[in-house]
Amino acid sequence: MGPVIEVRTLAGDEPGVDGLMAAAADLVERAYEAIPDGWPLDEDPGVRRRRTRGARRAHGYRAELRDVPSRVRSAEVAVALLDGALVGCVTYVPPGSALDEHHDGEPSFRMLGVAPEAGGQGVGTALVRWVIGRARAGGHRHLWLYTAEPMRVAQAMYQRLGFARQADHDWTFAPGRTLLAFRLDLAPGGDH
Repeated sequence: MGPVIEVRTLAGDEPGVDGLMAAAADLVERAYEAIPDGWPLDEDPGVRRRRTRGARRAHGYRAELRDVPSRVRSAEVAVALLDGALVGCVTYVPPGSALDEHHDGEPSFRMLGVAPEAGGQGVGTALVRWVIGRARAGGHRHLWLYTAEPMRVAQAMYQRLGFARQADHDWTFAPGRTLLAFRLDLAPGGDH
């Protein structure tokens, strides 16, 4: 039997959550820093404001990745624990959330991060399956995500889980900076 991965939601009022949110912020930042070919964590993502109802502030993406408390208030954040140690984090974005980038009544997820030392152990898959479960529980037909071109390992995982590229929804938000769109069809009784 493989490692036991526990996925659970962070609640802003639970005891000890501040320390867990700080650890999750560190983890997600480290995960994004480890992306091959890099991603501009310190660039100003202000051009994205038009997609998120003005919710983003004019600062680098690193600050947004680290702002777990805001995500806990405006979306749902889950963490993955492997033998009790924090090894992953993801944000499920329900329709209407301040983080919603789709405005079409369908959920998405963002800021999936796995501790580099925990890669290859099923942590990312467990977190995405949790997100899929949340979207299904909400009765949604589709689940969306955007990912950066250098995130090839994550893209392969998404495709294994049934996500399909939606190139007509790709988003170029700055010269040379395109996010790739993927969508999962949440057919009732599916195996994802």
